[in-house]
Amino acid sequence: MLTLGIIGEHNLQEKYLNLIKKGIKTVEGRINDGKFAEYKKGDIIKFVENKNPQNFILCKILRVHHYKTFEEMLQKEGLGRCLPGVKIIEEGVNIYRSFTGYIEREKLHGVLAFTLSSME
Repeated sequence: MLTLGIIGEHNLQEKYLNLIKKGIKTVEGRINDGKFAEYKKGDIIKFVENKNPQNFILCKILRVHHYKTFEEMLQKEGLGRCLPGVKIIEEGVNIYRSFTGYIEREKLHGVLAFTLSSME
């Protein structure tokens, strides 16, 4: 059930969800297709932990920026804002590309960086 103007609900790994809750991770990177391609500034997304749907966070999108690649996104947005704790851009790129289909979809559609603000 969507309420409070929430326009989407998406799974997120526990470590990244908790980093958003703490205000450490402020940028979420995704492929520019499907529902994510429709989001705009001001939209509200509910991120839910993959293995525990009771753990979630509501986020408001402050900015959406398009990039051709995850490498470009990480260079421009900052590794610490996208993937806190990751020290090397190449490692960050490999994290994104480890998700099923992300290598092909990145080439076809490019990527999006969502600057987020927790609504907690």
